[in-house]
Amino acid sequence: MNESIIRQVVNETRKKIQKRLDELDALWKADPLGELVELRKKVAEKLNSEGHFTEEGLKILQEAARKEKKLLTLSKKQHKAMLTSGEEEVKLKMQLGDLSFLEFQLSLRGK
Repeated sequence: MNESIIRQVVNETRKKIQKRLDELDALWKADPLGELVELRKKVAEKLNSEGHFTEEGLKILQEAARKEKKLLTLSKKQHKAMLTSGEEEVKLKMQLGDLSFLEFQLSLRGK
């Protein structure tokens, strides 16, 4: 097999693995419940200043409801991922190590 093709496959695989690792990292670092608390505080402040039963108050509540739904979905996803993503992360990092070793072997052949 052509060495340049192998290198290309290794690079593409590395990018895919790194992308998934970045997704897992973002999921772990997300703080949806903290954001939810802050959102509710801001909404309460706005409603106190704007009024609960005004058109503006209704818009604030509708927007907050959309954001809250997204945050709760993320929280559920994060909770579910906590059970499985640690193992997946280890496997992905091992694959990156294997790819690095393969690249090292290819570099030795080229010399």
